[in-house]
Amino acid sequence: MQFHHHGYVSGDPRVQPASGVGLDRPGELPDEVDVLIVGTGPAGMLTAAQLSRFPGVTTRIVERRPGRLVIGQADGIQARSVETFQAFGFAERIIAEAYRITEMAFWKPDPADHSRIARAARTPDDPTGISEFPHLIVNQARVLDYFAEYMANAPVRMSPDYGYEFRSLEVGDGDYPVTVRLVHTSGPEEGQMLVVRARYVVGADGARSKVRESIGCTMAGDQAHHAWGVMDVLAVTDFPDIRTKCAIQSGAGGSILLIPREGGHLFRMYVDLGEIAPEGRGPCAAPPSSRSSAMRTPSCTRTPWTSATSPGTACMRLPTASRTGSTTSFRTSAGRAHPACSSPAMPATRTAPRPARA
Repeated sequence: MQFHHHGYVSGDPRVQPASGVGLDRPGELPDEVDVLIVGTGPAGMLTAAQLSRFPGVTTRIVERRPGRLVIGQADGIQARSVETFQAFGFAERIIAEAYRITEMAFWKPDPADHSRIARAARTPDDPTGISEFPHLIVNQARVLDYFAEYMANAPVRMSPDYGYEFRSLEVGDGDYPVTVRLVHTSGPEEGQMLVVRARYVVGADGARSKVRESIGCTMAGDQAHHAWGVMDVLAVTDFPDIRTKCAIQSGAGGSILLIPREGGHLFRMYVDLGEIAPEGRGPCAAPPSSRSSAMRTPSCTRTPWTSATSPGTACMRLPTASRTGSTTSFRTSAGRAHPACSSPAMPATRTAPRPARA
């Protein structure tokens, strides 16, 4: 029960009454719209969610995928982004299902034996207190789901239009000066072209934006031509910081970033695979055995997802401890990068943990 300006109203206060273009919203894309958003990533969905509050504005958001995102890509959420989620009313709910990063551990080669690693430092994640909210790890798909829920409950009753790929646009005259050509990517009309006219077009279609290309713009700034193999892993290990964000460096020069995933089971590994060609194709420039180093494994039970920030992936081994006095150290061994830079899944094993040899 909520008290509003016109009295008490029962029901979910997040669901606003439909009005304006939300009263008779067509299921298919109309020929003319006020705003057409291309791409249902975080930028596109946030823009659509904000515009869904304006019932006098016809806004549609298109996506080439046939449906909602299932597995996220970049799943780290900065604390200031959570403040934005609070403005849309779902900060507390997404915090409840996310992993909270509160500190970070740094592992470096053991000074006594460079074939092992030892914890060098443990620091707070946010020493300056930049926000009241924590740094989160949560599937990007969940963030998009919450924005989609907000849009569906807004006055315009907006929802993404899946199965449309942007091809080109032209800017002319008239009330709807932007002519956009889309193509169906799924369903019985797959391959057929569709033309939509808009007052404004928002390009939220990623780093290789076709919208940006269509208007003759290029991305300003530098690009890092560096490959990092990425995988989410379920493993049995006695590594003491397996549920802590870690930066791990081996004596051979390889680097690993370890980030626990939400849910308390999986963790994500980023493995340094070295430099790649500027066009983002082909193997890593440095020999994978010298660039990617990983820790000896007792057991890897499941790898549900692999990818790379640039083309490439790695097969990695997880740590098993060898204790010497009061210092915990781990022997490291070189990992391998797939020569074709594809994404093979690691085999599921259930080997019992065994101590590392001294």
